[in-house]
Amino acid sequence: MDTSCLCKPKIKVEFSSIIHFIPDSDGHAQLEFDLVRCCKDFPECVVGTWSYEIEENDKFAKSFCFDYCDCSTCPGCCTYIVKCRPVFVKDATVCVTNCQLAIFAQGH
Repeated sequence: MDTSCLCKPKIKVEFSSIIHFIPDSDGHAQLEFDLVRCCKDFPECVVGTWSYEIEENDKFAKSFCFDYCDCSTCPGCCTYIVKCRPVFVKDATVCVTNCQLAIFAQGH
């Protein structure tokens, strides 16, 4: 997202996905989703973390989403990435699909 032409830019990030959970018996899992901002001439930075915990004995597919507003002082181009990592998965299979990331910018 190039915000160099905007005065005091505000960024809105919208993430959505589907989490598929297939337990072997009584399954248990925890995932963490990191929103990472990568800007030119600045180090990669985690700007938010969202946790998703599952403890089920039935399989399912559910949506998981989050929104984030960023009033970063990083000038110019920034890239936003969502990284998903398993904290733990016990007696289950977990799959994250249909990931979508939408980013909007507005200046004042």
